[in-house]
Amino acid sequence: MSQDSASFISEPHPHFECYLGKPDGDAAVSAVRGYDTRTIASGDIPLHPEPSVDDMLISGLPSSNVTGFNVSLIPVMNNAFGVYNCTAVKADRDDTTIMVIFLHADPYVVPVDGQHTQTVNDGDLGVVLDMEWSFTGFDPRWRVNGSLPIDTNEDYDIISNRGARPEDNGLYEGHPRTIRNDGRHVLRRLIVRGKDQ
Repeated sequence: MSQDSASFISEPHPHFECYLGKPDGDAAVSAVRGYDTRTIASGDIPLHPEPSVDDMLISGLPSSNVTGFNVSLIPVMNNAFGVYNCTAVKADRDDTTIMVIFLHADPYVVPVDGQHTQTVNDGDLGVVLDMEWSFTGFDPRWRVNGSLPIDTNEDYDIISNRGARPEDNGLYEGHPRTIRNDGRHVLRRLIVRGKDQ
């Protein structure tokens, strides 16, 4: 299963596409928001609604051995931005999940190295999520996997002195404290590879 990030369209219906190859064309496909990346709903600001999966023919597929699914997002109040999981499930096979991340074109926070995924080894020292903040008076907040805030430094460096651990794997979110709902924060995936057994 794969996704085509180039298929994301801002207007009028944001979406992405998931593809299944043979022999998994008859697998059940679902898409859900992977992590909550906005503040709890209040007033007219809803919590992220789930995307919808349309089992539809996607034109221009490279082969008749590929089945395509269009996943529609709801753009109201910046809901199209964030993390989505597209999962294929078939009896007697392992489930397959692909993570898709959509970011705002004009963010308040960007990775200094321009990368949104960082891979390190178990035990690596000096691991820092190094960010550039363009928001004045930003009062930064860091979260991991949709958690409550875990840090308030500009760069997330809690693991830099003790060494990276497999439990540090996850999706890290950096945002100015009071404007998380704008969808203009950074999302960075940290992958910690385990040691050889």
